Amino acid sequence: MFENDYKKELESISASENFKNNTLSLMYAKQEEPAKTIKFSKRRYAALAASVAVVFMVLAVHFMGKSDYFITADNAVTEQHSQTDQQKDVGTDALPYGTQQMPMMRVFGIGDAQEIKPVGSEDRLKTKVYFDGRSNGGMGFEGYMLYHSYQLEQNKTYSINDEFDTLPVYRCISLTEDEIDRFIKEKINLLGLGYDRLKYVWSKPVYDENGNLFTEKNITTETAICPEEGYSLFSVNGNLSDDNGKTAELWRWPASGSVGIIIDDLFTQSENIYDVADAAFEKYSTVLDKSTMDVHTWLHYNIYGEQTYDIYAYEKTDDYGENLFNSNLNNIYFSQYSYYEADTELTNCYFNFSLPAYSKVDDLPAIDYRQALAMFYDGNFYTTYSDEINEDTVVSHIELVYRSPEYDMATKTKKGYALPFYKFYVQLDESYDSETADGTLHTYAAYYVCAIHPEYVALDESYFHFN
Repeated sequence: MFENDYKKELESISASENFKNNTLSLMYAKQEEPAKTIKFSKRRYAALAASVAVVFMVLAVHFMGKSDYFITADNAVTEQHSQTDQQKDVGTDALPYGTQQMPMMRVFGIGDAQEIKPVGSEDRLKTKVYFDGRSNGGMGFEGYMLYHSYQLEQNKTYSINDEFDTLPVYRCISLTEDEIDRFIKEKINLLGLGYDRLKYVWSKPVYDENGNLFTEKNITTETAICPEEGYSLFSVNGNLSDDNGKTAELWRWPASGSVGIIIDDLFTQSENIYDVADAAFEKYSTVLDKSTMDVHTWLHYNIYGEQTYDIYAYEKTDDYGENLFNSNLNNIYFSQYSYYEADTELTNCYFNFSLPAYSKVDDLPAIDYRQALAMFYDGNFYTTYSDEINEDTVVSHIELVYRSPEYDMATKTKKGYALPFYKFYVQLDESYDSETADGTLHTYAAYYVCAIHPEYVALDESYFHFN
């Protein structure tokens, strides 16, 4: 994090303790100042060398709106990677996570909440956009295990200092079978792979006498042509290969909005998240374009302390809201996985391509994080965790993300709108902790509050209930 790096650089400069303390105080004060209204603010990289003049370090305090921790396609290879789990204070590298002195983190409470002001009647829409939170498939529990709360600061497409009046809203659209087929074959070709044949699985819902979904009938074809009325495309599968003998597998159901390809190959021998990102851009430049794409990552741990990470590449844009949307929903997810030693292939790499299944509707009035906190403490949130929120609940971190409506298993589609949501992370009690050789892993549950002004959005009643 920039704050931690900044303190390190101050310690390396010969200056009085009073000067250092005053400079750090100014830094914290600047962090709390409201930012100007923006459309999109490019990230500022503030890695300062100890040899830089002190006056420039003082001036750097004015650039605290964005953190220094972020991978970008433009500088994916750096000499010193600032991976979140490696950011430690000087002299603590040999200590386990549980005993290291970590950087200070801003937390949020009910005192930060602000009332939402009504929109003037002359500005109100005649209709509202609708978000359906109902799920007819299990979502499970959304929680993340990390050693320290500062590790939550990973996706820098949003900062609480960003200000905006509106955010874009997108509608889910249905693609034809032919459009999906062309999209899939394009990605296969861009990866340098080919296929002998693909299998198209079509599904038709079967309802019981009460009108509830009972089961499904499936038909498999070798072309993207619907075999009978009432059937919809459920999945496309096939074995892939290239001229050098590399093999891969096409999988995942496109109706859910994405297509996955597993390749029996490595991006790199390294397990470092930055090395993986660098190698993927180098090896598959036909699908990962450094000149047009940015990257954000998400790293957490399992109960054994083993790292689990996700890497998302997306088209960067100067439009603030569109950039947020691309980073969350209109992206390419990629990673590599190690399997058990008994498996034939120890590791493979994986791409998941988001289908172009969204269309922008409009830019609608948005609330800021303080107003979202007011809704959060009033119980107006969406979560997969069952405990209630009270006035003493502390929010460890805030993001702004996009969510699409839940996948409808009966129709094999997503219907409705993709909306921006504030994502609040709340640390759960110690019963959710896990002890590892590196220290104590804490669990952070996710809570979502819609970022569109309440007068412009209608939320399904399931939005206010737990999974």
